Amino acid sequence: MRLFTAVTLMRQVYPSVQTKLDKWRDDISEMVFVLGDLFDEGDLVGRADYEDYVERFRRMFRVPEGTKVQAVVGNHDVGFHYSLQPERLAIFESAFQTPLVHLVSAKGSDFVILNSMSFEGDGCDLCSRAAVELQEISSKLRPKSCSDGAATCQRRPFVLLHFPLFRKSEAICNEPDGAPPELAEKPFRPKWECLSLDATERILNLLNPRGVFSGHSHNGCFLKHNQTPEWTVSSFNWRNRNNPAFLLTQISPSDIAVSKCLMPQESTVIMLYKLSALCILCLLLTPLWKYASRLSQAVASHPDYKRTNNSKIK
Repeated sequence: MRLFTAVTLMRQVYPSVQTKLDKWRDDISEMVFVLGDLFDEGDLVGRADYEDYVERFRRMFRVPEGTKVQAVVGNHDVGFHYSLQPERLAIFESAFQTPLVHLVSAKGSDFVILNSMSFEGDGCDLCSRAAVELQEISSKLRPKSCSDGAATCQRRPFVLLHFPLFRKSEAICNEPDGAPPELAEKPFRPKWECLSLDATERILNLLNPRGVFSGHSHNGCFLKHNQTPEWTVSSFNWRNRNNPAFLLTQISPSDIAVSKCLMPQESTVIMLYKLSALCILCLLLTPLWKYASRLSQAVASHPDYKRTNNSKIK
């Protein structure tokens, strides 16, 4: 099956998203995952505006019949853990059918979608519910009938969430859309730029995923947690970076192939706009220049103009 994976921040993303989806309408991915931050200001607006954002997102992500869009909640959608708005979270979960921990299965592959803000680990009601749901899904994927070490009867899912798993910084990343050097060395703050080490270990131990897809940092990254690969997709938005990207992934029950698709750089697009404007200006001015040249020649050859010039010379 094919997957289209991106992180948006909706305000400036509409033309590029719909262009890509329209381009592949005939062989579009069977599932589209948006890894959080669907909205630019979802954590700040009132209920009416939030519901309008939801409807606008649905209009933007028009997909062919048979293609499913799965949305992952991000901090820009409902707020960070300690500023999370329960009302907005309820609207988001209802609109996109995404509880705190959610299992989706398609064509022999399993996907576990996590709410990153519910893995703070402070014992709050939100985190407690997420811990219970994670354990329930783990039990479903790894039933007791499986003997220890019997990997054949375990279902290893892909994990999708907004925050990356724990990492010290992005210095270990080496991607064309990675963080610039001055930011790559900056230490990550657990629970802000990434999950805590404890939450990361719990997710990896309970789910034993085949792979992890995340976003949040606006920069691309690939790394491995022991043998578990993690792809962090950069922002699909020119406001956040000069070269946005998304991932196209082909998955079978036994294999996975991930392709990174880079958008044109914003600086290149701006330069093309400027060159186009200059060419249009030249095209508009060329007839005027030719007319002025012909007029000048006509005036210079007129008898009265010649007599006037001759009298001035005398």
